[in-house]
Amino acid sequence: MAIFGWGYLILRLCGFSKKIDLGWHGSLGLAFLVAAGGVLNYFQLVSKSSLIIFLAVGLGFKIFSLAVNWGVIRDSFANFRANFKNRKVLTGLLALILLVVVVRYGFSTAFFNFSPIDDQHAYLVFPVKMLETGSMGQDPFSERRMLSSLGGQYFLGTFILAAGEIKNLHLMDNGLGFIIFLLVLYGLTKDRKLPIGFSLLIVFLAAIIPSPTVNITSFFTAAAVVLAILRFMPRAGEFWPNKTGRLLVLALLCAGACALKSNLVLPVAVLYLSYFFWEIKSGQGRFPVFKDFVQASVLILLLLLPWMLSSYKSSGTLFYPFLGKGYAVFVNSALRSHYLEINLYSLYRLASEVINGLGMFLPFVAVVLVWLFSESGKNKNAALTALLMALIGILGLIYGSGGYSLYYYSFSFLLPAVLFALILLLEKGDLSISPKVPFPSALLGLVCMGVLFGVYVEKDIVIFQSAKAAVNIDKGNLKFGLMSSDLMPALELKQYRALQEAVPRGELILARLDRNFLFDFNRNPVYIIDSPGITSPPPGMPYGQGSEALASYLLEQNVRYVAYSYGNEANFHRANAGTMLLPHVNPLLKGETLGSFDFQDNLKELGTIKKIIYDDGKNFVLDLQTGLTR
Repeated sequence: MAIFGWGYLILRLCGFSKKIDLGWHGSLGLAFLVAAGGVLNYFQLVSKSSLIIFLAVGLGFKIFSLAVNWGVIRDSFANFRANFKNRKVLTGLLALILLVVVVRYGFSTAFFNFSPIDDQHAYLVFPVKMLETGSMGQDPFSERRMLSSLGGQYFLGTFILAAGEIKNLHLMDNGLGFIIFLLVLYGLTKDRKLPIGFSLLIVFLAAIIPSPTVNITSFFTAAAVVLAILRFMPRAGEFWPNKTGRLLVLALLCAGACALKSNLVLPVAVLYLSYFFWEIKSGQGRFPVFKDFVQASVLILLLLLPWMLSSYKSSGTLFYPFLGKGYAVFVNSALRSHYLEINLYSLYRLASEVINGLGMFLPFVAVVLVWLFSESGKNKNAALTALLMALIGILGLIYGSGGYSLYYYSFSFLLPAVLFALILLLEKGDLSISPKVPFPSALLGLVCMGVLFGVYVEKDIVIFQSAKAAVNIDKGNLKFGLMSSDLMPALELKQYRALQEAVPRGELILARLDRNFLFDFNRNPVYIIDSPGITSPPPGMPYGQGSEALASYLLEQNVRYVAYSYGNEANFHRANAGTMLLPHVNPLLKGETLGSFDFQDNLKELGTIKKIIYDDGKNFVLDLQTGLTR
């Protein structure tokens, strides 16, 4: 409700001409909180108190909006009920959608399958650290701090931690983000004046599509904002008669998406540039459009600037890789050959990854192409923009990751593009493939919906796997949702506290542990090294040069104390992860694996020549300045 309240305020300030629209409220509220989080993070003001104030103010705005628009809300509900009177099929479909939403929301409150690498090394750390210290701080050795996101989703996670626990962190994306995404989608169907049956069908399709939830980064929150941008473009002048308000909304949505996830920058840039291009094509003067473009670009820069300054201070780049590579030494180090090698295995691997990853994109292209054969000119700009956005986004992923996990990384922009194209198709009348044989586009749209659902379910059934882990039997009692098993056993928490107390208060710790989020970040500054060798301050962490070279480099970076979970190899076991060194594996993963193994082997060797000031049988802490005197 607080998110809706902030979105309502943005709409009022920007001159929104419609009375009630929860999709706009939610997407703009998310984007505003992300932008505000950058300011709080930069000035180290993130705390339970500041978050509660934000929630309280947003809730106040929402209560005010309900009071002001109560008559409109009452009439809307009356019209909604009228649409379902004596229509049992539609009523059943609506009930089914609500059931799916409630079940998925319920599972999102549970602790299930946090990634032992992505989450427990880094993603769980960031919101915990923000809440304890006021900001994400510096993490020059963290790959995910620099490559994955400026920090927007991590800040959203602090709202969950303000009242919940770490095990509830899936709630922001898989719960709240999922609901906001569906509301934006439903609002889009109403904008395009689809019949209520088609609207519910496409919302149902989106509701039952599983998401590739392998960690707590942004999926549905990002998808909601991207879909809002697609929704904004064709009808901006209709909903926002005030041009300044239009530019502010466009800038806020684009900045919010970019701060949530870095792989959205290229797709969002395509949408952003296309908006001004189509403005010129529609007859607007070039100079006025250029002026609007400059104003909106300055707004985006100002909204992202706090996040970018924080990134520069931590990782040496304002925005990786678009504004510099910063401390990313991957392509400049000894690992470069593994990233760029071209051979038969590499070509086969790239081809298989691309074909597998395009399982969603190719049906999308087919939908758009069939659409282009129908009524010429209608919504053509919007459809071509969505297609170009998806294509550029996927090509960017292929270039940046060598084709690794395209489906996973493209989900947040490809799913909105697919649903947007489907809505345009359902909006049409007859396809003009043959003037003598009219073919209803709605029928084709329904067929496409079934095919796309099959593609998504075939691609990823993780939501069903997650459901199994979210329900567990403990001594004969069924535990579900918020009552699920504890993520932090008392013994482990005690070990981490003892480990940290072995290091003098205020001294810097470099951590390669299995659960880095258990630190007390107020007691000691902690650098997380989640992918050794990928990110590190100049001249770059030595690779393949032995343990003494590593110790010398770390001491030069003022790192004296290093903590390592040697008992389980920090969840990066050679027995399991060693398979990533096979010839057919993506070179990005191969390089990360080589860097991690080299670093961990060096730490084990340093444990035989440097002083160990703490050892509990699984974790130890090295004092790199002191020789072995155990």
